[in-house]
Amino acid sequence: MLVGNDVMIMWVPVPGATKYRIYLNGKQIGEAAVAPFSTTAPTEQGTYNYKIVGVDAGGEEGLSSSDGVISIVKLEQPKDFESRFLGDVLNLRWAVANNAVIYDVLKSDSKTGAFKLISSVSETRYVDAEVKEQENYGKTFFYKVVSIDKFNHRSPDTEVHEVAVVKQAEGPVALAELKLKIRRSKKVKLLKPMGAGTEIKATYAAVFFSDGERLVYTDPYQHRIAVLDKYGEQSAVIGKSGFAPEEYMAPFKLCLDKDDNVYVSDTEKRNRLFSYTDNGAARFAVDGHVVTEPEARTKFEPPQEYKDVRFAPLGVYNDKLYACDMVSGTIQIYDNDKGDFEGYVKNKETGKVVIVGFPTDMTIDQKTGIAYIGRSLERVVTVINLNTGELVRSIGMAKTFVGSFMSITGLALDKEGNILIADSVMNSIQVFSGKDGSYMYHVGDVKAIPDDRADNQRPYVPGLNAPNHLTFNKSGQIAVYTSDRSFMIREFVNNEVWDIKVDAPEEESPK
Repeated sequence: MLVGNDVMIMWVPVPGATKYRIYLNGKQIGEAAVAPFSTTAPTEQGTYNYKIVGVDAGGEEGLSSSDGVISIVKLEQPKDFESRFLGDVLNLRWAVANNAVIYDVLKSDSKTGAFKLISSVSETRYVDAEVKEQENYGKTFFYKVVSIDKFNHRSPDTEVHEVAVVKQAEGPVALAELKLKIRRSKKVKLLKPMGAGTEIKATYAAVFFSDGERLVYTDPYQHRIAVLDKYGEQSAVIGKSGFAPEEYMAPFKLCLDKDDNVYVSDTEKRNRLFSYTDNGAARFAVDGHVVTEPEARTKFEPPQEYKDVRFAPLGVYNDKLYACDMVSGTIQIYDNDKGDFEGYVKNKETGKVVIVGFPTDMTIDQKTGIAYIGRSLERVVTVINLNTGELVRSIGMAKTFVGSFMSITGLALDKEGNILIADSVMNSIQVFSGKDGSYMYHVGDVKAIPDDRADNQRPYVPGLNAPNHLTFNKSGQIAVYTSDRSFMIREFVNNEVWDIKVDAPEEESPK
């Protein structure tokens, strides 16, 4: 048995034995004439087997005893320390430490300062009610947690845990009722490819090249990436579909870099990324990084234990390709020249991987590095600073049709950095400020009459049925993919924004 720092061995004497030899794991460690025998306990964690052998007057050993087993469980320091604010107060948690019966929680205002005992707890958690989130933005607190066993032994010096109180962006809030405002626009042209094999079956992304005339889009149902000229004619097909590694199957989302290189994700080859020049020459076709790092996993367990990756939204910023994984919710970073995986978008203050639940669309402000990520299931647009990993804000979730969404089917940035968000269910395109995320107006027709079915809060835009993917050309015109499988080019009539409840009666249209 263990007695403090010693092992005490006891036995029943046997006839004819003049002494006894004690063995540990097959090696003799001592002799004794009578029981008990005491020896220093092993210090390393493990299982130890002791045996006793009787020895007669001639020095001959008899039969050995059965094993006496001692298990040494080394007292560990607590690991997997976590901190979070719940109800505005700081909650600390850690994993169970072997052999610990109590934990001392120590705190300091600096990493090298004196740590003071603030509590001794038997559970693996502690609430520091003195640290309130809203009162401590910008401050950092330092903690140690020490394990103590039933003999009052203390674990080795524990690591220091830093808790930085970072102000988090507010999540989606139910905004007050907003007034519908319309900025009038008119249809300029329709890009509708004609002829067998050139018509569009469906598209999930479209972007103008820098010349402002050629439009590249994906058509997964026809297994192609195609280019339309300014007349709406199909002028080229980029890449090739097929089963080979360098060939795509169902091109889904795409984006361009400043040199007009094309980057594409594939829904069939879910963890594969493709890149081409604007004239269709292949640049790379690579397997995406499968998320296995614990710090990159979400609290939602995806299928196949993270063995599956499904890339969807893509964007390029500062010569890096950003690929959103719809399974893990991570934003992965790749070299945009060779396609090499370089890591994840992380919050620079906390070091934690940024998780965006089920991202379905993305566009990036090239001046600021602000990424707008559409999340159709949650019906919000999450705004993240790619330079810092900071959650800037969430757009959506107002109480009315204005300022909220039923679906998110397209994102685009205008020249001022404001974000346009298409909603195919509500037949609307809403514009929000790039500065503070506030609602600005809807894109409407020249005669944008309010829709009475929605209490004058949902506009009726003739010809703009089920708007999807949005992109601007260099002239500031918007290309909108609509339900008639074509791209409508629209331009704003003027800079005026019309408030339907103030500027004109319900039955009138703006002049």
